[in-house]
Amino acid sequence: MPCATRRLHLSSRARVTQRETSLPVAQLPLKHINTSYSAPTGGTTWAAHTATQLSSAIKTAAPGDIIVLDAGVTYSGAFQLPAKANSNNRWIYIVSSAIAKLPAGQRVKPADAVNMPKLVTPNVAAVFQVNGGANHWRFAGLEITAASNYPAGCPNQTYR
Repeated sequence: MPCATRRLHLSSRARVTQRETSLPVAQLPLKHINTSYSAPTGGTTWAAHTATQLSSAIKTAAPGDIIVLDAGVTYSGAFQLPAKANSNNRWIYIVSSAIAKLPAGQRVKPADAVNMPKLVTPNVAAVFQVNGGANHWRFAGLEITAASNYPAGCPNQTYR
């Protein structure tokens, strides 16, 4: 029970109710994960100017590589992130070509969209499907959205 109530007798006529709280005290995080953007070194940089090139780069990239998407370009599709052998726990980055123009350490604003590629799924599927065993994919400076109008576009459905 987080709170308990007890009565204190101050005199024969007056009674005061005091509330004791035993709520937990917040503590600082025990772990720190550095999420600052730091481009990997030593890998291959893949330039993907179209959705087809993006799919190809995703299949071909190895841990430590960077896939660079053109800021301001729309990539439409559902892209599958495959599992990759990764004994050194290196990331594969998918980033904007204008990532240096995005604010570091703070949320982006709508005005920053010009510095991001737009990845759009044409339906209700996810833009990026993470296949079983896939890990160490990192995304930076991307706008990810859907062109679907679900649920309003579903036949035989009425929503009010």
